Order: sequence, then structure tokens, then C-alpha cells
Amino acid sequence: MTKLWIGVDIGKAHYHVAAVDGDGRLVYSQRVANDGAALLTVMAEVSAVGRRVCWAVDITTGLSALLRTLLRRRQVQVRYVSGAVAPHGGGVRRTI
Repeated sequence: MTKLWIGVDIGKAHYHVAAVDGDGRLVYSQRVANDGAALLTVMAEVSAVGRRVCWAVDITTGLSALLRTLLRRRQVQVRYVSGAVAPHGGGVRRTI
């Protein structure tokens, strides 16, 4: 089973969460409120697919503290990816 790579664009009020599979296909894309319950819902949706996951955030400062704390509590693998090197574009869609 291939791994899901989940990227999070961190914002003050909302995050954008997108997941790609091992072949680079977009399998999830959703705007999410910067809220514990909303973030836990997304984590549950992504986990329900039954694949190993790796989350990536573009900011490691206070704006991402809630997300990073929730991921750490769930013992989820997290990486930092600079927004300067991540490609931008695409619309919002949800497919999981």
C-alpha cells in the first residue's frame, strides 16, 4: 500500500490540506478551519483510508502550533517544507 503525502498550507484562520498518493495524484484537497475539532476531523478522514501518511507543513511557528501538537499526540510523521520550494496552484476539491 502506498503512502499518502499530506501538505498543509498554514493560515491564520484557515489551513489548506492536500494529499497526494505515491504516484503524485491529488486524492484530497480541503480548506479547514484553524480549529482543533476541524483538524481532528481531517486527520480522521485521512486515516480512514488505511494508508501510512506523512504530513508536511510550510510554517513551524505559532500559526502551526495547534496542528503540530495534534499530529504529535497522534504520533504522526511530520516534515517541514518551505513554501518557497513548494509549487502553488489548483482549486479546492475533496475526494476522499
